[in-house]
Amino acid sequence: MKVGTFTCLTTAILFGVVAVPIRLAAQSVGPEIIVFDAPGAGATAGSGFGTFPNSINNAGAITGHYIDANNVNHGFLRSPGGEKFIKFDAPGAGKTTGSGQGTFPDSISKAGAVTGRYIDSNNVNHGFLRTP
Repeated sequence: MKVGTFTCLTTAILFGVVAVPIRLAAQSVGPEIIVFDAPGAGATAGSGFGTFPNSINNAGAITGHYIDANNVNHGFLRSPGGEKFIKFDAPGAGKTTGSGQGTFPDSISKAGAVTGRYIDSNNVNHGFLRTP
């Protein structure tokens, strides 16, 4: 019995020593919040303008829309590292100030294709696909 007890204690000590560094390493890594605004997004306090991300793919590319200072909606595509912002408007998207018209991306695929909708100058909704 003493041999069995010794083996259990040795095993417990070994696992205890190994488990502590692993647990500490796992606790030191935490989530990160990255804040960003699309270039050209309106920033007037209380206006409702700003940046509205909607989807991220596995590579980290983000798509969404932003409202500019003229209250017009535009699509954007942010590269995985944030070094590039691409502004885009679907062909036929309305651009009347304050109308709620514009481009509204909803999702991005693994390959970088973006789908969404746009509202034209007659306030009619249409779908779009932006290829990579």
